[in-house]
Amino acid sequence: MWNHAPAMWRKMQETGAAFPVLTERDVTDIFAYLYVLRYMDVAGDPESGRQLLRDKGCIRCHAVRGEGGTAAPDLGRAEALPRTLISMVGLMWNHFPKMSKVMREKGVERPQFSEREMADLIAYLYSVRYFDEPGDISAGAQVFSEKQCDLCHALEGEKKEGPDLSRLRGRFSPARMAYAMWEHGPQMLDKMRSRNIPWSFFKGREVADLIAYLNAANDR
Repeated sequence: MWNHAPAMWRKMQETGAAFPVLTERDVTDIFAYLYVLRYMDVAGDPESGRQLLRDKGCIRCHAVRGEGGTAAPDLGRAEALPRTLISMVGLMWNHFPKMSKVMREKGVERPQFSEREMADLIAYLYSVRYFDEPGDISAGAQVFSEKQCDLCHALEGEKKEGPDLSRLRGRFSPARMAYAMWEHGPQMLDKMRSRNIPWSFFKGREVADLIAYLNAANDR
């Protein structure tokens, strides 16, 4: 969204299309829907899936990015889930005898899922994996400086033209970042042009590193 915002903005101006306003929740839902839609006949709701993971007791054995039990694989790690849902079916089938044995030993009742609930649960797990591992804080500090974000944005409460990002510390996520880029892209483009600041392009892990830095900047 960041790299292509100028081209999209120009095309919208040419066609007279209104710039769509997206909330953070909108962006989260779009990400999950588009990703899961590639593999499923029915797209699930990631937020409902997150709650199901707890309501059904899965979290007692499985963790998601370190939050939960340790008796079974962390489902937030990329290697824990197969690439496609077809493979996911096989994985669940193949591991059932072992899972069933562990549940009996722990006195855990085997949960039942409706088709809708399973779609929601898988949507959540795949959306978590889609957002990848956290970035590097030190590398993110360098990105913040090299991309000249610090020319307009403050992190320590000082007065600058752009919003003070310190108030959002710990709340930055890929969805929030994409939302901010999309929502404020036209305004940022105009401001950068007025100050002769070149448009920045992100590659590789730079956005992940930047998010990690913005979330931790004031803790340092």
